This record gives sequence, C-alpha cells and structure tokens, in this order.
Amino acid sequence: MIFIEKWLYSAKCISVLPFRELHFVTNFYKKTNIFFTWFKAGMINTVQNYSIPSFKGYSPTRKFDLTKIDDIPCAYCGGKMFSLSKFDIALNEARTHGKMFRVGQEYSRFLTPVEREILDFPLLFSHPKGLKYAIRNLLMPHASTIEHIRPQSKGGTDDLSNFMAACYLCNGDRKSIPLPEMIAAHPEIPQNVQNHVNYLKSILPELIRCRKISPEYANYLQMLSKTLKKESEGFLNITV
Repeated sequence: MIFIEKWLYSAKCISVLPFRELHFVTNFYKKTNIFFTWFKAGMINTVQNYSIPSFKGYSPTRKFDLTKIDDIPCAYCGGKMFSLSKFDIALNEARTHGKMFRVGQEYSRFLTPVEREILDFPLLFSHPKGLKYAIRNLLMPHASTIEHIRPQSKGGTDDLSNFMAACYLCNGDRKSIPLPEMIAAHPEIPQNVQNHVNYLKSILPELIRCRKISPEYANYLQMLSKTLKKESEGFLNITV
C-alpha cells in the first residue's frame, strides 16, 4: 500500500495528481482537521485532535427523484454518483466498525484510486467516533445532488425543468458561475452532459414503469434540453 505521506505531503506527487483528486485530497484534510505526528523516518505515529465535521447540505422545496438512483454519471465531470439517502441508511444501520467499513468498501467503486488509498489506510479509522463520519465525508464528493441549471442566486427556481443531477464536488465548485463560463473553463462538459442525457434516456422508461420515480419525468429530458440550451446561450445543443 502506498503510504499516505508519499502522495499527500510530497510536492512532486501532488504536482502530478489529476486536478479532481488533488482538489479532493486538499479539501478533505482541511475539513477533517487531522494532524499527524511524524517520526524522523517520516512514518506516522499518532493522530491527534481527531474531529470530522459533517458536510452541510441544503434542502430545496422540491424533491428530485433522480438523486435517489445510483450510478448516474455526473453531468459535469462524468463520474458515477450514488444516492446519499440510501447510503446514509446503510451506514446508520451498521452498528460495528466492521459493518461500517464494509459499507465503505461496497461504495468504493465510486471512488478514485487516490480516495481508495485513504479508505484502505487503517490509521485514519482508528478513532471509534470518527469512523462513520470519515467514511461519509470520504464518499460525499461523489453523492448525487440537485444542480440548479440557472442558479438560485440568479433567479433560478425549484422547477423540474431547472434541475440536473451533479455530484457534490462539481455542484459546489460551480456555485453561481454562469453556464457559458463553466463550459469555457471545462470544455469536456458538453460531451459529459450528452452522456448524462443518453444514460437517463436508457433508464427513465423502466424507472417510471417500476414506479421508482414519478410519471412527470416522462418529459424531463425535453425540458432539460431546452433549459440547457437557453442557459448556455446555445453552447449546449443536447440530442434527446
């Protein structure tokens, strides 16, 4: 196993990490407030001042059923997402360290290789009160969240036509940035949005038939396409 200090505290390793993984690693350790005591050889000895605050989310006035479905690709980065509500139920039902860790391993398919290294790092989970929060915060960036295509701060509403599924990390990174500027900074977004729509097109009929989501989602992709074209000023011409 790669020791955590080799890629977290080495300037050479950090410089070659993909942006998404580097962004996550730095923010994860900033939020978790973990401090390490080092031996002269560089090995970790103890973890002090261990406290992991939970991520704070928001609750829109309208629910978005697609955030309850696992494996939908993020509209921005293309990474697969998981349902936070189902994950929290599984984690809360796990009463022992072993069961909690198995829940983390079950959802590890959503993690990047760097994040899986953290999950496999036993010292991180040595504190009995921190295990549950550590696993949740480790996976949280990949949780499916409601993305307002037109930001609420710009007058966006809680209508279904203004909703899109995006991972927690991308949703937070965008904030209130206009969609054209977001596309200019990340030219891969148009293709990722098209892949997102293609995937939804393949699963929506079955989800509606099995009553896992509301019948009103039958016309969701058409509404989504119109909103994206309008808010992106024509940059996103999505084929439905």
